[in-house]
Amino acid sequence: MKKYFAVLLFSIIGLGGAYAQKNASKERNNDKIDELISELKLDDEQSEKVTAIFDEYQTTLKTQKEIIKNSEKNIKVAKTAAKTAKEKSETQLKEVLTEEQYKKYQDMKGGQKDEEE
Repeated sequence: MKKYFAVLLFSIIGLGGAYAQKNASKERNNDKIDELISELKLDDEQSEKVTAIFDEYQTTLKTQKEIIKNSEKNIKVAKTAAKTAKEKSETQLKEVLTEEQYKKYQDMKGGQKDEEE
């Protein structure tokens, strides 16, 4: 009985941690989108479109991560799909943003890579 209780307790703690991590990840994405909206001085229409683009991209990445997690054979397919999704989101952003906003976005993105390394 004690073992069962311990397993149940650790399972609940693990699920709580996963839920918190998922929410923290979503908050970070929202913070990045808010920063883009602010820094690029996007109007309401651009803000909605940019948010939709990033939401679609994040959904695609999550799906690909699940595929990778569930099957080693699909890693190459998932990576190709993730790359395609990134290219698609970049193309969509380029259509939504002005030339000046897109250049500033590229500069901001370059700075984020430096911070991550």
